[in-house]
Amino acid sequence: VYVDRDEAQRRLTAIEREKSLRSLAWFARYSWPVLESTPLHWTPWLQAQCDTLQALFEGHLVASGKGTPAMVERHRAFYRAAGIEPDLGQLLVQDLYVNGFPGSLKSRFAMVIGPAWVWLHDPTFTIAATSGTGDNVSRDSNMMKELVSSAWYRATFEIAWDVGVNRSGAVVDSVGEWHNSAGGYRLSKELFSSWQ
Repeated sequence: VYVDRDEAQRRLTAIEREKSLRSLAWFARYSWPVLESTPLHWTPWLQAQCDTLQALFEGHLVASGKGTPAMVERHRAFYRAAGIEPDLGQLLVQDLYVNGFPGSLKSRFAMVIGPAWVWLHDPTFTIAATSGTGDNVSRDSNMMKELVSSAWYRATFEIAWDVGVNRSGAVVDSVGEWHNSAGGYRLSKELFSSWQ
């Protein structure tokens, strides 16, 4: 069977889109070349980080009524496994501490790739991101903006909203606060800063 190059690329993009929408881990793998020039060596530790973060983010999506049917089923299963009657309007996991050695991609997954993945499902999601180091706050904010502004992200997921402008079209585009035109935004501050 002969498939021309353009058709083959469309099919590959559709597969990449579908796998990424279902799995934060696959989204992390596919988005990696947008953010880094070095190869990503996938490990069970990275898979566990992504699975845990996906459960947290999906819990938020389900509780806010924006989860897919598959997310709702997974969320119900988490509740049942914990011996709790499912209440889809309540978060099962409200706080999560991710611990690991330096360079284990904690911030990259939790502060950059994870929120960008959530915006594929709910572009109105608000992110408040912090770190004990101001350089990390700036790095992660800029990196997420780079990812959601990239040609790969926008074309693969057919993104219609703009980055750096709010719903009314006003420019809100600093390292500490930037918006998307769908209503989502990211606030980034150093730990113990004022959030007002």
